[in-house]
Amino acid sequence: MLTRPNRLPQYLRPRREKIFGPAPSHPLDANAKARVWAAAAAYNAQNRRQGQHQGPLTWATLRVLRTLLWRFHGADGGGRCFPSYEKIAAVARCARSSVAVALRALEEAGLLTWVNRIARVRHYVRDLFGRLSSEWRVVRISNGYSFGDPLDREPGRKAYKSDNPTRPQNRDFKNQLRSRSATASEPFSAVGETADALLMRHGWFRGGGKEVQRG
Repeated sequence: MLTRPNRLPQYLRPRREKIFGPAPSHPLDANAKARVWAAAAAYNAQNRRQGQHQGPLTWATLRVLRTLLWRFHGADGGGRCFPSYEKIAAVARCARSSVAVALRALEEAGLLTWVNRIARVRHYVRDLFGRLSSEWRVVRISNGYSFGDPLDREPGRKAYKSDNPTRPQNRDFKNQLRSRSATASEPFSAVGETADALLMRHGWFRGGGKEVQRG
C-alpha cells in the first residue's frame, strides 16, 4: 500500500543523491503498466488532503507518468525509457519545469526512479600555440527511468509473465499495414494465373484479349 509519510518541507529536505549509469532495462507488459497507473490513482485517493482537487499527484504529473509509460517506455525494443525533459514536456503538453516537479512527486510516491545517463564526447580545442588538439569530456545527456510494479513489492509473489510484447504495440500494427499493402496485388495475379491454367487445360488460350479455342 502506497502511503505518504510525514516529510519535511521541500526546502528542508536533503538533495537527491545523483546516481550515474546506463538506462536500466525493465520490461513491462500492458498489465504491469496498468498496475502502475492504478497505483498512482490509489496513492492519490489515500493521500488526498483538503483543498486538493486531484491529490498529491496533479493532472500534469499524471500526464507525465502516462507519457513515460505508454509513449517512451520500450520504444527502443529493450524495455528502457530515457527521454529528455524537452520530449516529455512536448508530449505531455506541459512546461519543462513541470516535468522536473512531476518526476520528484512520482519518485516520492514510489512509482518510479531514475539514474543520470552520461556520455563521453570528444571536443576539439586549440592550445596556447594555436595547435588543434582533442580532449574527452563527460556530459550528462538524459535520465534513465525505471518503474515500480506493485507486484514486485509483495514478498514471495512473482509477477505474471505475459505473452504480449513489451515494445509499443502500434509498431506491429504499422508493420501489418505495410505487409498488407505490399501484397495487395498478389491475389489478383494469382487469380489470373489460375484462370489461364484452367483455359489451357480445357484447350482454350488467351490471344489478343480474346479466348480462342484450339482446333
